[in-house]
Amino acid sequence: MVVLKDVTLCGITGNELVNYAGGVKSYVQAHVPFVERAIIHDTGSTDGTRDMLSSLTGLYPNLKVGDKPFENYGVARNGVLEEVTTRWALVLDMDERISPKDFETLAKVLKERSERLAFDFSFLDVFPNGSEHIGGGHNPRLFRADLGLRYIRPIFEILKPTSELEAWTVIHAGTGVEIKHYRGSYLEFKAKKRRNLELARAMV
Repeated sequence: MVVLKDVTLCGITGNELVNYAGGVKSYVQAHVPFVERAIIHDTGSTDGTRDMLSSLTGLYPNLKVGDKPFENYGVARNGVLEEVTTRWALVLDMDERISPKDFETLAKVLKERSERLAFDFSFLDVFPNGSEHIGGGHNPRLFRADLGLRYIRPIFEILKPTSELEAWTVIHAGTGVEIKHYRGSYLEFKAKKRRNLELARAMV
């Protein structure tokens, strides 16, 4: 089994004991064994998510769990990044999954393209009826944590390039890895998108 050396998995959660991807326990089982470190911040769960995370730290000594009341998505992600001490950060959400084989691909990418500073992923939306559609999401998902990158925007957040990343588009590279994003029904997906757009407008 491959373990990504000098890589920290970064996640935030809120009431995701159960979700369409299998929930927080599934997230930890699917990803934490394949990275050197993992940091997950709970943003105020009331459904047992936080208790589940605490129980999992006993099984996964490389997992660190913290608490940060939710302000917005950018602040939540930055709170995790502030605790990263490895060279690389890998950002995955609770309703997203990559496979053990994908970690093998990432290990090869980091070895062969170590001069790059950030890596992009593609996305596949997976719906409860089994249908799959090409999706989208924020990139990069794997990037140099030691450059002090931080997210901007309270929602639909993106990383703000630092002075070291003047040629931001040049240092990006694809990984060949596809993130599966498990969503609700198409109607739920559209309703969530509408709510997020309304939230984004309210936060301006």
